[in-house]
Amino acid sequence: DGNDAVAVHEVLADAVRHARAGGGPTLVEAITYRVEAHTNADDATRYRGDSEVETWKRHDPIALLERELTGRGLLDDDAVETARRDAEAMAADLRSRMNQDPALDPMELFEHVYAEPTPQLLEQREQLRAELAAGDEPEGAQR
Repeated sequence: DGNDAVAVHEVLADAVRHARAGGGPTLVEAITYRVEAHTNADDATRYRGDSEVETWKRHDPIALLERELTGRGLLDDDAVETARRDAEAMAADLRSRMNQDPALDPMELFEHVYAEPTPQLLEQREQLRAELAAGDEPEGAQR
C-alpha cells in the first residue's frame, strides 16, 4: 500500500538490508492514488467519479500516518497543530520566493555544459558577451 508510509518504510528497510547483505536489488511496487487533478486545467471528472475519489481520500497517506503515530502514542494534537502550522509557514515562504524573479547572469548559460567547452560553445559565449557589452539584445531574448 503506497499510501501507508509505515508499510512503505518497512518494505524499503527490508529491501535495503537485503541489498546490503549482497542479495541484490528488490523491486518494490507501492500503489498510490493522485486525489487532486494533474493541473488546474485538468478536469478529472472526465475520467473518474466522485465516489472513486472519496474512497481514496479515506486512505490519505498523511491521515493514515497521523492515526498510526497517534495510536502508538508518538503524536498528540499539539504536535499535529505545530506540524500543520510549520508546514503552512514553509509553503507560504516557498510560494513567496517562487514568485520573485532571481538575478541571473546570462553568461552562466555556458557553464557546466561540457567538461571541456567545445570551440562552438566558446564562440557562442564570446558572441553573447559582445552583444551584452554593446547593449544589444540577443536575437530571441526576452526580458
